[in-house]
Amino acid sequence: MKSGRVYSPLFSAFGPEPVQARMTIGDARLLITTALYYDRKVASWRGELPDLKHVLLVDRRGADLPDGTRSYQDEMAASSQSAVSAQTESEDPALLHFTSGTTGKPKGAIHVHGAVVVHHLTGRTALDLHPGDIYWCTADPGSVTGTSYGINAPLTNGVTMVVDEAEIDVNRWYGILQEQKVAVWYAPPTGIRMLMRAGSGITQGYDLSHLRFMASMGEPLNPEAVS
Repeated sequence: MKSGRVYSPLFSAFGPEPVQARMTIGDARLLITTALYYDRKVASWRGELPDLKHVLLVDRRGADLPDGTRSYQDEMAASSQSAVSAQTESEDPALLHFTSGTTGKPKGAIHVHGAVVVHHLTGRTALDLHPGDIYWCTADPGSVTGTSYGINAPLTNGVTMVVDEAEIDVNRWYGILQEQKVAVWYAPPTGIRMLMRAGSGITQGYDLSHLRFMASMGEPLNPEAVS
């Protein structure tokens, strides 16, 4: 985003077809991913996207690189140590998000650079983010929530972000809240309902005293979940 390119996050649970559809619609030129995701979800159809010029893998180097891919670490090591941010206007494209595609072909929705101002303000006022807070947004970074409030809002508000790629697990989640001393926790309703099923007794074994504020997104919570 700071270099003036348009960034499009992809949900890690997507299969090959949803990934291909979004990269085709978005006319993707550069893909950054892992070797596992590339092998499972991209390699078989990459030739169908002639404009996809570069694939950077974050977890492979040297002889371990599949044909037609490059190492993200090597490229970064060889790059300049200084960079100048692009001079953008508030209405210049910054992010490309897609609808779910459940009712037809997924539709792209452009978010502009000026949107980060709203991400910052709502992170401060709705999520009560303060510089120095430890903050955990459990939404996938490939979702609109995971980008807006898992990346943009915490970065601009000067908080420390927690990112965890493992599946939802009650003890793991409470363990992270305790060990990382999370002050603000932003979790989806599915996660909150999972914690409810485990019962309140399980929390007795964890120190959650640092947790100042908790919020949810995506759908209304029933009174039991709120309490």
